[in-house]
Amino acid sequence: MIARVLKAVLKLIILVVFAAILFLLYIYLTDYRPDKIQNLAISGKGMPIDDTSTHFTFLSWNIGYAGLDAEMDFFYDGGTKTRATKDATQRNLVQISKLLSEYKNQDFVLLQEVDQHAARTYYIDEFKVLSEQYMAFDDAFVKNYDVKFVPMPITNPMGSVVAGLATFSKYHPVESKRISLPGSFSFPTSLFMLDRCFHFTRYKLRGQKQLVVINTHNTAFDDGSQRQEQIEDLKELAMQEFTNGNYVVIGGDFNTNPPGFNPKLLGKGYVGFSIEPEIKWGFPSDWMFSFDSSLPSNRDLGSSYKHGETKTTIIDFFITSPNLKIEEVKTIDLTFRDSDHQPIMLKIALIRE
Repeated sequence: MIARVLKAVLKLIILVVFAAILFLLYIYLTDYRPDKIQNLAISGKGMPIDDTSTHFTFLSWNIGYAGLDAEMDFFYDGGTKTRATKDATQRNLVQISKLLSEYKNQDFVLLQEVDQHAARTYYIDEFKVLSEQYMAFDDAFVKNYDVKFVPMPITNPMGSVVAGLATFSKYHPVESKRISLPGSFSFPTSLFMLDRCFHFTRYKLRGQKQLVVINTHNTAFDDGSQRQEQIEDLKELAMQEFTNGNYVVIGGDFNTNPPGFNPKLLGKGYVGFSIEPEIKWGFPSDWMFSFDSSLPSNRDLGSSYKHGETKTTIIDFFITSPNLKIEEVKTIDLTFRDSDHQPIMLKIALIRE
């Protein structure tokens, strides 16, 4: 009797191990492996930048795939949930679309964590929904997450996910590229994580000058080494473009604090914290890091949001080259109603030689 039970248990163990191997093999064979640089098709109704244009406005927002509203926590951050309800997701997306519609006057809109086809957002094509707010713009969806099935957490798996960055522009770029960021996790974790990248667009200005706009979403959940590598890559590219005489704007979710961030300066009852370890930026002192020091852009997802209790920080901001003047930077205070991030706006002016 005992021998039969042991034999049955052994068969079950072998079956489970075999199934796990088959699953990992399937995920490996279908793993998204983008090239370092991918040229992207340019689509939309954007117009060339007028020769007399000297001022430009930007909005950057990690929309948390419309699934990380104030009621949500997230398992990667110490919470328990993987997705909001379908009704909540749809409501969040409506609210996000509404806010974006109120800021259609922005020249450039840089979004992160936009789902195109994902179980966590009930297979709603969020890029398509948001594109309806920018019918007269050029648009691009830049994939940084494509996994057939994310099995974590075991009790409530995230499932399949296709997501990425979305860039909308009033202006027609002369170049649009997906550029991979360095860094990856060890096997097999790497099979289920994002393939981090940034979206590089180039716009022709008067004469030989060009405006370079970068939409980025850097690594989270590492020991800081990947983020450091990624900043080095961004810095090298940005400084090369500036050396060539161009104007550079980098915006997005850096998953680390900007230099000069002080959590004690956050107002309106927000509780601040700093991201560790601190990143070494290495940009020359005349490059600008623009953020609204009085308001947080991101909250902790270990539990649902409680104003005055939940820890908050700033990880969404802009980096600009020395030939640009910062005229305004402002965070839109939504108290994290629709996303675990808040939108940040920037207004710049070209400094003509």
